[in-house]
Amino acid sequence: MPPTNPGMPMYMDSPGFPVTTEKHTIKVVVPNYRMNNKSDFNYDGVTAFMKVNTSNSNLPMLGVYHVFSVASGNLSLPYKVKIQ
Repeated sequence: MPPTNPGMPMYMDSPGFPVTTEKHTIKVVVPNYRMNNKSDFNYDGVTAFMKVNTSNSNLPMLGVYHVFSVASGNLSLPYKVKIQ
């Protein structure tokens, strides 16, 4: 996970990682060392509206307020890392 990740098991966009799109494919190049040299895991893609809360202790610090789409359709983590 990027050093800016707050400890959640999720990858959040981070400056400096090249992202390219082509038709229905999104490619993110993440160096091995940023993933603790792990490449044996599954993942899914989610686009969502998230909000940081710093004033209401009854709400989470980082909340998902709306999910726009899930790449697999059901968050089943069907995708695997491809080392190139």
